[in-house]
Amino acid sequence: MVLTALLATVPSASACDGAEVRVATLNAWGLPAPVAVDRRGRLPRIARWVEDRGYDLAGLQELWHGALRLFDAPGLTLPNQDHDSGLALVTPHPVVSQRTLTFQAERGFDAWKAKGVLVAEVDAGAPEPLVVGVTHLQAGGSARAAAVRELQVDELLAALPADRPTVLMGDFNLYEGQPTDAATHQRLVDAGFVDVGEDRGATDGTYPGLPDRFDRIWVRAGSHCLVADRAAVVDPQLSDHLAVEADLTVGL
Repeated sequence: MVLTALLATVPSASACDGAEVRVATLNAWGLPAPVAVDRRGRLPRIARWVEDRGYDLAGLQELWHGALRLFDAPGLTLPNQDHDSGLALVTPHPVVSQRTLTFQAERGFDAWKAKGVLVAEVDAGAPEPLVVGVTHLQAGGSARAAAVRELQVDELLAALPADRPTVLMGDFNLYEGQPTDAATHQRLVDAGFVDVGEDRGATDGTYPGLPDRFDRIWVRAGSHCLVADRAAVVDPQLSDHLAVEADLTVGL
């Protein structure tokens, strides 16, 4: 395994005294051949990788219907709907509730699927269940695609409670130098979310060959304390994307 960003371990500005929670997000590249490579071999290995890393919360994208039969991980939580969102959450902790929002804003090939946000409440040992959002926004670097992502972020923010400790992660498809994507990033910041990679110095691109950080973890404390103590961009060598992981502390 290769760490492609510095492990940022600088003490948080406002440290919490509470539960430690290890999280990760990975786009599993679950498309069929010839678009993706060796799906039959990679998906079982991704499941083992998630388990071996010992994550409390692992958000996955592109686990389309055809990929799911190849992915067998303990603690797998899937959207409670028939639509093919590609979203999943793996956690060893009790899932108190879950629901799925399918985006109304969509365009192009993405409209063939049911991209959205999987929202779960997970009892991870924190003072109250964590709200966890796993999402996958519109693909594409064009201004039109960025405009769709902007609308999708408004939809997912409306689906998340503002006063609860929240972890939001996934493939956001935000492009460096795209003004609308910069505004979308700021929209999340204005809503109280902290970009963990940006905060902890793990800012390498997450798609090899590009500088863009498509894959991100965000946290929002709500009425509690929720900080990132460490973040890293990690290459499990199992997908066309890199993973992002972080160690969080959640307290009162």
